[in-house]
Amino acid sequence: MKQKGFIPIQPHPYSYLTPPIHQYENPLIPPPMSQPTATATTTTTTTTTTPQQAQDDVELILVPETDIEEILGHIEAVIPDIDLDAARRAITAMNPIPSINEIVTNFLDNGYIKKLKKSSDHDRNLSLKRSWSEIIDDIPKFLSVYSDPVTYFFDIQRKQSESYINHAKAFLVRAFPTTDKSILEQALQEENYHFLSTVRKLERRLNIRTNAFLQRTAIRKSLDMLDISVGGVGRKPSASWVIKNNKFVYAIPHTSCEEFYDELRFAKNEVKIRRYLGKASKEHEKRVKKAKKENETLECNICCREDLLIDDMVECTVGHLYCRNCVRTHIDVCFKEGKCRFACVENLCPGEYTMPLVSELLSPKDLNRLNRRIQEENIRQAEIDGLECCPYCPYAVIVDNPDDKVFRCLNPECMKETCRLCKEPNHIPLRCHEVEKGVELEMRKFIEEHVTEAMIRKCPRCTQRFYKVEGCNKMTCSSCGLFICYVCRETINGYDHFTNNERYYIQWLQKLFIQV
Repeated sequence: MKQKGFIPIQPHPYSYLTPPIHQYENPLIPPPMSQPTATATTTTTTTTTTPQQAQDDVELILVPETDIEEILGHIEAVIPDIDLDAARRAITAMNPIPSINEIVTNFLDNGYIKKLKKSSDHDRNLSLKRSWSEIIDDIPKFLSVYSDPVTYFFDIQRKQSESYINHAKAFLVRAFPTTDKSILEQALQEENYHFLSTVRKLERRLNIRTNAFLQRTAIRKSLDMLDISVGGVGRKPSASWVIKNNKFVYAIPHTSCEEFYDELRFAKNEVKIRRYLGKASKEHEKRVKKAKKENETLECNICCREDLLIDDMVECTVGHLYCRNCVRTHIDVCFKEGKCRFACVENLCPGEYTMPLVSELLSPKDLNRLNRRIQEENIRQAEIDGLECCPYCPYAVIVDNPDDKVFRCLNPECMKETCRLCKEPNHIPLRCHEVEKGVELEMRKFIEEHVTEAMIRKCPRCTQRFYKVEGCNKMTCSSCGLFICYVCRETINGYDHFTNNERYYIQWLQKLFIQV
């Protein structure tokens, strides 16, 4: 029978796997108190106090809000990833409120609700995914970032980041779902993990019309919505075929890669951009011819070109003019040398190139690195007391409390918590010397992997991997039954290998049981 004021709880289908929990009970809050059962001696009637009546009869002890906030401060210092709102509700419901140590122990033993980290990078990535197929209306703005997008995006010598490679793998499998994944990976590796170059190569190899995967409506929609049903070569594969062939194994990365989506935007608008560049090139040629007739062309003293216009030249703060390509090469060399300021190409010139000009000449990736380098240098030269920097990003802040051992980065793209002493990820309540450092962890993994590889053997016939637990060195493959010597890893006929071989002629019995 349903009780008034209560919602009946249906049993969970896997409730037998977990201990029963009272329907009014919070795992983080002590169960409600109930009055002892009253039983009459003259009759067999029993009256039991309901949970609601028991809660009404308990005398509530009100705790000031300031005390709860102080308790939450101590709890957050020990459990930095706890959700404070959920912890506040749990503590307020406790009656009476136990000590801080008991509350912390209760959370650590019974579990707690963790705070949700800000996912601005994830939201930004979703925004990029949804907007890459939009038509570029302002082509000059796009060209201000990528002055020569055709050369830039088809340059396979350009090294790509790990995030870019993960995006390329995920989108490539979705663009060509009926093509074997090994063929796609091989083509991607041959093109130095450049997505657009790989697509063009596969289009030629598979006899697909140019830019097919970006022009077809079904593909464009599926890539835009990130749906699994992608018609890569003009037809949509069935769900059973997808499962059977183990397709779409690469998930779309949650981390944003703006350069990858800019490349997709270029591919989507390539015809329009090429037409714009061709028209601009023809207009430039007309202006050059007109300037030659009027004897208004300029010459670059580095590359010795004599057919340059004033728009093709850039100047330093003093006024020395050189062509844009030569200055771009000079700035690239200075940037690779680790410089933050770019002096004029002219020898002994006190002038330098301004940041707006450098922003036009550097690639977007190098420009981001330059901005971070300048920020780090400015912070280092400031020598501000109490200034703390995030080990993972350029974010810096002045920490007033010297006893606060945790640095909380507020950069929306980082949001990491690190130890101020050892610069490692937050390891409270462990001390710094109790935490395994990154170098130590890599070294331990390196040793363990190589020790494992030294112990593991591979069958020459079926490539089955195995290792010896005990016994002699005549190993039998459990898959194909091939006899293998555990020491020299050769295929053998039997024990004759240990008696006739020169390596095991003397004391062959000891060699038979040698430990490797």
